[in-house]
Amino acid sequence: MTALAPWPAGAGSLPSGESLTSPGDPATVAQLPPRGRRRRTAPVDSGILGWCYLIHLDTPIGAGRPRVTQAQHYVGWAGPDRLRARLAADLGGYGCRLVAYALRAGIRAELVRLWRGDRNRERALKQNSATRYCPVCTDLPKVAAACAADRRLARLRAHLRST
Repeated sequence: MTALAPWPAGAGSLPSGESLTSPGDPATVAQLPPRGRRRRTAPVDSGILGWCYLIHLDTPIGAGRPRVTQAQHYVGWAGPDRLRARLAADLGGYGCRLVAYALRAGIRAELVRLWRGDRNRERALKQNSATRYCPVCTDLPKVAAACAADRRLARLRAHLRST
């Protein structure tokens, strides 16, 4: 590791009496980045059609706390040729942190829905409560059971059980 050279005298210094934290001139105050995660406002322009999936946890994480602070679902996305590897990682306990935590706590996780879509579809699914899309949690008629995506899901589940 090399030592930094001293700042040359007079090079880029401020006029006497001024500092970067001077409250008088907002232009001289250093701009700090916003706190927390930056919100995405524009759609993701990936153009890659992959798979969105929903994992249901049998017991909510955070039981005993208000319902709004509990988690019982995970919505994820996998590339077109990475679905099996991604699901194996998530359901194996070394993928997403929420499902890994649930599996370590002895909570059963199950793949319940599968959609064809891009990252924008995943984001749209995450914006709403995943409970409305979960066939285990909803009392609505299981219209989704007849769709082709759920037939593919059944084939994928059978394949994952056999391997």
